[in-house]
Amino acid sequence: CYAEAINNRKVGVGWYLNNSTLGSFYAVNGKPVKRFSAPNALATAAFGINNANVVVGNGIPNNAATQQGFMERGGAFTFYAYPGSYNTFFNGVNDPLQVAGDESKVARGHVTAFVFQNGTFTDLLAPNASSSIAWGVNNTGVVVG
Repeated sequence: CYAEAINNRKVGVGWYLNNSTLGSFYAVNGKPVKRFSAPNALATAAFGINNANVVVGNGIPNNAATQQGFMERGGAFTFYAYPGSYNTFFNGVNDPLQVAGDESKVARGHVTAFVFQNGTFTDLLAPNASSSIAWGVNNTGVVVG
């Protein structure tokens, strides 16, 4: 079990690997209380949660060959792939539903950070950096990575 994020309501999320199963879990007050995975997905790993319990992470939908970012709201999962990417990771989410993440065009290649909101990916690249990863975003839109 790997705890990844917690919100102001003391609800946390993380992921686990059990034999060949990669899934996610909710925790309340530090204790895992519920496992969850996207329906028909090969794997899901939760990395972020906001104060409305919207969860983000990455996984492999059953119809995809690569990892995609997901957003889970009220039990409904939506997967998103950065255009032309090999892998898309959603790492953190704030209350205005801005998602901090990263993508790569090839396996183990150059990584580009982004902020995702309302279906739009906006690239972030630190000056003089060859790669960048965005781990989180606060409610004012400040990104850390």
